[in-house]
Formats: sequence, C-alpha cells, structure tokens
Amino acid sequence: CVISLLISVLMLTNVLYNRYFHMFFSFGMVSQAGKLNEVGGIALDLLKPSDLLLFIDPVLPAAFAFLMKKYRQHRKRSAGLTGLIPRILVLSAMAGSLVFISLNPTGSRLVTAISHQEIFSWHFRDSLFRSETDRENTAEIEKELALELELKMKMATETGSGSVSEPGSEKAAAEELSRKGRLHGIAEGRNLIVIQLEAFQNFLINAVYNGQEITPNLNRLIAGESIYFSGYYQQLGRGNTSDAEFVTNNSLYPVIYGPVYEIYHSNRFYGLPLVLKEKGYRTAVFHGYKKSFWNRDKAYPGQGFDIFIGEEDFVIDERIGFGLSDKSFFSQSTDFIKKLEQPFYSFIITLSSHVPYKLPASCQKLELLAEDRDTLFGDYIQAARYADEAVGEFIDSLKANGLYDNSMIVLYGDHFGIDCKNDAAERVKAFLGRDYTYNEMMNIPLIIHIPGSGVHETVDIVGGQVDFMPTVLNLMGISGNSLVMFGQDLLQAESGFVVSQTYLLKGSFIDDHKVFEMARTGIFEDSRAWDRKTGEPVSLDTCREGYERAVTEIAKSAYLLENDLLKDISPGSAPGPGVAGDSPAGIRQDSDNVFMQHDSIVDIATMDDAEDIIGALDSTYSKGSRLYLTELAEDGHGSLAMPDGRSFDKLPEWLAGHPDTFLIVPVSDANIDVLKLLNKLHPGICPQVIPLIQDFGDYVKAEYRGFRKIMLDLGVFSGIDEDSLAEFLDRNRISGALLSAKQVSDQQLLGLLESKKIAVFER
Repeated sequence: CVISLLISVLMLTNVLYNRYFHMFFSFGMVSQAGKLNEVGGIALDLLKPSDLLLFIDPVLPAAFAFLMKKYRQHRKRSAGLTGLIPRILVLSAMAGSLVFISLNPTGSRLVTAISHQEIFSWHFRDSLFRSETDRENTAEIEKELALELELKMKMATETGSGSVSEPGSEKAAAEELSRKGRLHGIAEGRNLIVIQLEAFQNFLINAVYNGQEITPNLNRLIAGESIYFSGYYQQLGRGNTSDAEFVTNNSLYPVIYGPVYEIYHSNRFYGLPLVLKEKGYRTAVFHGYKKSFWNRDKAYPGQGFDIFIGEEDFVIDERIGFGLSDKSFFSQSTDFIKKLEQPFYSFIITLSSHVPYKLPASCQKLELLAEDRDTLFGDYIQAARYADEAVGEFIDSLKANGLYDNSMIVLYGDHFGIDCKNDAAERVKAFLGRDYTYNEMMNIPLIIHIPGSGVHETVDIVGGQVDFMPTVLNLMGISGNSLVMFGQDLLQAESGFVVSQTYLLKGSFIDDHKVFEMARTGIFEDSRAWDRKTGEPVSLDTCREGYERAVTEIAKSAYLLENDLLKDISPGSAPGPGVAGDSPAGIRQDSDNVFMQHDSIVDIATMDDAEDIIGALDSTYSKGSRLYLTELAEDGHGSLAMPDGRSFDKLPEWLAGHPDTFLIVPVSDANIDVLKLLNKLHPGICPQVIPLIQDFGDYVKAEYRGFRKIMLDLGVFSGIDEDSLAEFLDRNRISGALLSAKQVSDQQLLGLLESKKIAVFER
C-alpha cells in the first residue's frame, strides 16, 4: 500500500508538472522543492477532479488486505519457496522490461517512443543519465567548442591589429563599419537600465481590449525613439525567471537539469555586468523578493554585480502576490539608483505580474467583460496593465531625477504568462483572432529605448534572450569579438535562429520562416513543423539541419558550464591560451627547459618501497630525477588515489617542497575529471602537474582546466599521420612526447619533434 501511494504521488507530480512545463518531472529538481511557493498560486488551477483517480489504486489494496486479514490468519504459510519464486519471477520480468525499454539496446523506434512517454522508464533513464548531458557526439562537441574558445581567446589580443587594408582607406572604413555593426555606439557611455518584466508576452503590445490599451506606456515608448523587436523569444531551462536573467546577461544557454544559479554559481563568467565593470560601470541588481530565492545572493557576485538590493533592503509598504508591489518597488529603486556613481548598469526584476495574477481591486484599471472576470485571462491582462503603469511611473521618475536623457532603457519579458495548453488558451485565441501556439506563447517583447537618438524602428528578424548581450554591446560601442557568446547582434544579423529546450523540447527551433517542434517521442521523424506566419505544415526535410544545430548549440553551452571553461578569460583570472602574455603556439617556454635537460621519467608505480614513497622520491631526487609519472583515479570518496591502493595524500606536500619537480599524469576520456579534482583539492601543485594526453581532443580539455604544460603519449595514439601531428604542434604548445620503443627508431618522427623543439622520452 505504501509503495502504491508513493507511485500515485509520483504520477500526480508528473501530471501537474507536465501541465505547466510540458515535460516530466526530473529527480534533478528535487532540490527545488522549496520553491513551490513561487508557483503555488497556480497549483490549484492545475488540479482537476479526475486527478483523484490516481489515488484509487492505493485504497483498493488496503481494503482488500483488511478483508483478507482473517483468512490469512487461518491459512498456513506456504512451505519453502512456493510463494517466493513466483514473486521473484514477476519482479524480475518487470525490472527486465523497465531496463530494456529504458536502454533500448535494439534501437527500436517503437521502444524509443515508449521510453520517452512512459513515466517509469522515463524516470529510470532520468536517474541513470541526467548527470551525463548530451552523451551523443560529445567528443565532437568538445573539440568544436574548444576550437571556438581558442579563437575567441586569441582574438582578445588580435582585435584591432593585422588589418589587411591600409588604415584610413575607404576599404578599411567599410571593413570597420561592417565589423562594428549598424548603430554601433549610439548609446556609448550611457547608463544602462534593463527591466525584466515578469511573465510578459508580446501579444500584449499595442493590443486593445474592450476599447482600452493594455500597455499604453510601453506603446508610447515603442512609438518614440526605440528599437522594437517583434520576433523575440524566451529561452529558459529549469530555472525559469532566474534562467531568463542568466541567458540575458551571459549569452549562454541554461541547462535542463536545474537552475544555473544553483548548479554553477561558483563558476567564473564573463557576461554583460563584468564587461561593463571593466569599462568603469557600477553594476547593481534590484528585486522585490528574498535575496536567497533562486540562489541569487550567491550567484550575483560571480555574475559581476557589485550591489544586490532585495526584499530585505526595501520597505514592504505594499505587497502584491508574494513580494513588494511593482509601483513601490520602482519608486524605492529610484532612490537607490540616483545615488549610484555614473555610468551604471541597473538590472531590475519586476514581480507583480507573476502567476496567479491576483491584484487588489484598487490596482485593477481595465474594465473587463463579464466573461473575463475572475478568469486567468482577465487576471493576466489586469496584471499586465498594472505592470505597464508601474513602468510609466518609473520612466517619469527617471526624468524627474535627471537620469533619463543619459540612459539607454531596455525592457523585455522573462517568459510567457498563459500556457498554450491551458484552458485559458482558447480565450487568448479568441482575443487574438488566430491560433495560440508555442510560437505565440514563447514570443516576448524586447524594447530598447534610447532618448535623443532619433532612432525609431521595428526589427522583425527572430531572436532570443541569448542575443540580448551582443545586441546591447554593439549599441554601447563595445566590441564582443573576444567574448564567448552563443547569440548574435540582431541589428546586423542576416537571419534569425532561436533554440529551445523547454516547452518546445531540445532540438526544437524557431527561425524567420518556421517553427520546428521536436517530438516528445525523441524521434525526429515524429516531429512537426509549421510556417511561423501562416501556421501551415512545413516538410521535415527542411528542418534536419536546424535540428542538428539546435542540439549541438545546447550541448556546447552545457559542456562549457559543466567544465567552467570561461575561468581563463574572465576578469581577474590568469591569462588563458592565446590571451595577452601567452607565447605563440609551438615556441617552448623557459620553464620547459627541464624537459630538455632530463632524458628519463620515473614511474612511481615501479618504486620498490611502496610503504615509504616519500623516502623513495627523496632518493631519486638526490640522484637528479625531476620528472615523475603516476596514474591517478577518483577513489569513490571525492579524493585521489594512485594504483595498487597507494595513498596520494603525501605526494602533494612533497611536490610543493620540491618546486623544480613535475608530476606527469596520464589522462583520457575515462579519467579526465582527475584534473578537476587536482584543481579543487591541490591547486598549489597544479603548475607542477603535466597531463599526458592520449588523443588530440584531450588537449583542450586539459588546457581549459588550467594546465599549461601538456605532454603527448604518442605511443598510444592510433591512426596518427605526420601531417596531422605537424599541424597540431604548429597550433598548440606541447612540453614533451612519450614514444614507444618502435617510435624511438622512427627518424622521420624524431626529426619532426626535434624541429618543433619537443622533448622526447621513451616509454
């Protein structure tokens, strides 16, 4: 009965979660249970009377057990295994079926479809694989991303140099204009004020309801000196509002297995706040709710915000929903903003138009039709009108405090307000006079208002929140060439492309002409696509390339986050590969001379005295050895261990006491995470650790984990040719190479390595 009840609870959780997010609940979201109060207001709306049927099956076994109690008391126990064997067989069959469906070893399309839609097999797969994001083609994704990062890092030192055109020529001017982009620098030096509007959809803009404008203040902004992006879309992961912030400020995609602010708050980033800080901006974020919610208080410092003004800093004199009302919030925020040293970047997160959209009667300004009173649709447009009025008052306060003329004011919606699968969707459809699909649901406004610029236009090219940062940087006159951004400047883009992974599942995309919805079966051929304007079906043959691109983009961004690859180019970090201070590829550093001066490597595993490794190391050191090699592996308890159970604990201290020694550690796909553990547990010795890689693709993994000296284990490389090796050595710095006995006699190989000044060691 208890198991049956737990299964019913799990099923109800998935039913409610699917109604809201259009996907099954993930066990990776268990840690977010404390945030249920954010959507608590809509939970009752999601419940239906029929959901009670989920709890009939726990009741029936309990009743049956009660009725059979007396019978069991008189019934003799079955001897031996008579009753046990059938149970084992049934449980084994059930477990076997679950594993077969989940893993699908035959590759059957039918089984794939079942595993993506049947709740128990889905959760089995979720538990098994959720920590291994985008397993397919991971090696290719890593290599592609690494090359892109390397290019970005090199551009940090090459920007502005090496022009092929004569300075001052018409050709050079045209090239510079093309590089900078249209409207480049029209907001240079201005304050930047960004307002993230809660649950604000694009269909509200310029809409008239019952003879009343829903958003009169935003409409006036758009009609003035503003750039309005009509084809702008949300790009959330599991972090909802917090993911909208993250994507907007970093031009990276969120992840599907949890909020980025929760999982990667300790990562190093190089997004909009940090870029502006480097330009002398004071950065501040404002929100009328608890600082700890979505882990903002821990995430914001790493994002580059100097100041976080949250609920604890405001006077809660008027509450709407579960936070400070937008009007009071804007009023009090202005008092903080006007004290900031200019130029500043103020990021403002509103709250009052949050689900379930319940406002006090005094705040309801729209005259609703009888059919819309006390409905989700009616409450939503009332909340939107209130949020619009609050924005209007805020703009007026900026003018009154002398902050308006020298600022660029940007507003956008964080995500949708009414689900296209909700019962209220029919009312939205009737209001719009057209189908209310995912395309309409995920469409949010983006308005960039630049007082005094004379700029007034509407941009129809599609874009997403990942495009925010490059677009804004261009307007502020800041080059993004050396920054890692997955988005594009929408003011100079030739075509738009929006990647989705929630509501429209991973692999789905929206471009200027069509919407592709990846099937929930996980099978491309089961998917559907339609024209973005007319809604007419579109052939899947035109979607394969976009689908592959969407999957790859999400996987690359996730890999970047998982491995903290931005730490080498973020402010305050040591120069990464290709960054100022680095040497050209292929030129040996002075610190690499130790490899030229020694012709042997001591394998710690071959030392006779296993009990006294330190004594053995001291002995070899006294005889001139400086290079040591050992395998390392994670011991299952978060620490490192050497082969044969030898402890690694004493070795870091010995290395630190002998700074002229180096530890060579073989790495491959199977144990690449030992480098992360070394960085975490023993950062002081990492400059003395040399990853010994067994594949070219492992080079960037080691390098972007902060290891600057890397060796090649050519003895285990397969299918390598001299041209490929030469090209690799021309592009990458290698400290030494380990060769097999056969390779040591290969004069052509030795000649190549010698010409590149690569130290050679025999395995």
